[in-house]
Amino acid sequence: MGSALFARWRKSKAIHGSLAEMEFLQVTDWADAQGAFRLLYKNYLERGLIDPNAHGLRFTHFNLLESSATFVARLDGRVIATLSVMVDCPSFGIPMDALYHPELKGMRRRELRPAEGSGLAVDPEYRPIGMYIVMNLVKMAIHYAQCCGADTAVIACHPKHTRFYEDVFLFEQFGECRTYGAVNGAPAVALELPISGLEEKYRESSAEEGPGIYRYFFTDEFFRCPDMTPLQGALSPKACRELCQLQPEIVQFFERREPGLVASRTGWGERLMQHRFQGAPSEGPFIVASAFVAA
Repeated sequence: MGSALFARWRKSKAIHGSLAEMEFLQVTDWADAQGAFRLLYKNYLERGLIDPNAHGLRFTHFNLLESSATFVARLDGRVIATLSVMVDCPSFGIPMDALYHPELKGMRRRELRPAEGSGLAVDPEYRPIGMYIVMNLVKMAIHYAQCCGADTAVIACHPKHTRFYEDVFLFEQFGECRTYGAVNGAPAVALELPISGLEEKYRESSAEEGPGIYRYFFTDEFFRCPDMTPLQGALSPKACRELCQLQPEIVQFFERREPGLVASRTGWGERLMQHRFQGAPSEGPFIVASAFVAA
């Protein structure tokens, strides 16, 4: 796996630029949030997973939660890849609850806290080296999930990509194939990867084939995951305000589930919210699909 990927990266390096020139960071400001959610929108629209919308962004209420984080790769100031992670929380759960709630409920009964990988997208121009970019984003997402107390990573994967996640990252299936309404009825399979003891798991799996996934995931030889401190609630109040204004139904949904959450995330006072969002749609936002990545 490793040598073939490295050869592919070297071959396309002259065309697409060096990985060393890219920035990898957690999204905090509105500009990077726009870049991430616009790239995801274009990716999903291209593959027929969503219908067009007026603002050209793909996000849901989960992206605004303090327990969620979005990571991006940038080159020359432009977002070229993105991945979000949603850590389980009591009031909202994770997006996969829409499809695999019984299985996730069983996981929680075993006192496991899942974190869902969501919204993975790579700019088409950089897909020839997409694996290298994604590896950095996955390292950051798992580091974030571990710091937030998550025990296992979960994804809802298109059936044609399950072998990729099982072979490369050692995910295992825990939910059968079902139809995901949030992505225009595309099929999904639930996969999980325990992240407690992951380093040792990857070291053991690589022993028979050389460095393998361990080399790519836990050394800095190829991947420059920044020395960052993952931040909960890192999305700025301005970014949260802009997203709420684009989807006012998020405000109504949050206020029914957890009053005061919108004010804490946006900085809006209660009176301003009543004035701005009076008469907004009362239905909650659609649940976003999780990891429909074109591997």
